[in-house]
Amino acid sequence: MGLVVFEIPTGALADSFSRKWSAVLGFMIVGISVFLIPFFTDFYYILSLWFLAGLGMSFVSGADEALVIDNLNHHRRKDLYHGFFVKSQSLAGIGAVISPLAGAAIVKLVAIKNLWFVFGGGFLLMSLVLALFVAECFHHHKLRLKEIVSQTFKQSKSGAKFLLSTKPLLFLVLGGMFTSFMFVNEGFQPLLVGLSLPVYSLGLFYSAMAGIQLVFPFCSGYFKRLRLRTALSLTTAVSMFLLLALLLVSSPWYIIGAVLLMLANGFRVINGPLFSTHAHHLIPNKLRATVLSARSMLTSIFASVYTITLGYLMDLFGPQKIVAFGGLFGILAIIMYWQIKERS
Repeated sequence: MGLVVFEIPTGALADSFSRKWSAVLGFMIVGISVFLIPFFTDFYYILSLWFLAGLGMSFVSGADEALVIDNLNHHRRKDLYHGFFVKSQSLAGIGAVISPLAGAAIVKLVAIKNLWFVFGGGFLLMSLVLALFVAECFHHHKLRLKEIVSQTFKQSKSGAKFLLSTKPLLFLVLGGMFTSFMFVNEGFQPLLVGLSLPVYSLGLFYSAMAGIQLVFPFCSGYFKRLRLRTALSLTTAVSMFLLLALLLVSSPWYIIGAVLLMLANGFRVINGPLFSTHAHHLIPNKLRATVLSARSMLTSIFASVYTITLGYLMDLFGPQKIVAFGGLFGILAIIMYWQIKERS
């Protein structure tokens, strides 16, 4: 809720004041909030800390990407947009492989609550590194506090208006939202266990899934040769058919189910660098963080309702059918992508 409520205002603040220091502040808020969680047992105190963490992430959301793109623009290296998004997704995959192993080692040596200190400490470390070693090349006008507040409201309105009025960007964002809805991540675990995967092997599945995320982004370079809407529609269609194929899998063939899920996710991550590169070519510098935050808020609002609905549907029809039929959101995604008119 904290993330959704403050997404656009904090993005606008980053555009008006500083994208670097917005991200630094956000990482600090998240780090401190998470670091404090083990010291409380009351539900409402913990809920408040998670709300603060969401607020912190709203300062980071949009500002981090905008900061990198600004610096690339400053050095006239727009050609590196795609490479940046490929490598950032791949590094996220490396983190997803290493973190379960590191977490297991920490829990084996000390109490499980110490993971919160590691989690919070990581955000505080990111804040420190960003503050000390990252330059900001986008120069903002020096404003007084009252002017910053006023400019933030104007910027919020301008960013939301730009997103809604720029049809290629709006269709791209809606397509990306429907693509994310294809993947019912909450259903992966019960689906595979229902196909007779031993519970103790779930960690291996998620590590393999992270390995896919590490490798597949580099494949997006081959799809750059196609028109954007063709590339996004093709990879989305492949993911959709792989998910629908889950309907044909039965126990004890969990290995087939696991492979289908991993490959479907692999084609999704191919989309990421293509999507983000094109989006940043459409967004003007002065609105970059605001528009990215508006995109994130739009997706988060729909995702919150969608997730609650999915839980009910999985109880009603079972995870296998819901995960498989979730792929049908790919049809809506492809319709949105196909509306994108590209300059020749």
